Amino acid sequence: MWWEKFIRRNSSLRLRVGDSTAGVRFDAVTAENMDKYFELLKSTYDEFNFHDCPESIFNMDKTGMPLNPKPPKVVAKKGQKRYATEPLVKNLRLLF
Repeated sequence: MWWEKFIRRNSSLRLRVGDSTAGVRFDAVTAENMDKYFELLKSTYDEFNFHDCPESIFNMDKTGMPLNPKPPKVVAKKGQKRYATEPLVKNLRLLF
């Protein structure tokens, strides 16, 4: 009952299902951010001299599996495209 009265008084708000953080992270992949990443990678290679000892580089993959992947509902402005939410669920993290 209070929700209906609240939403009538605040017609610019809507209840929506939030995006997972993966969608928001996807939006952060820009040419500028990728350039920064590769500049940092190059400076790390140079700093630790990985050019001469590639056997010191290891490839690892961290996988997170949400135990409940459904994002919660959030209150957001009407017409807003993205609704970022912090996951309220626990994740199982594996390192391969």
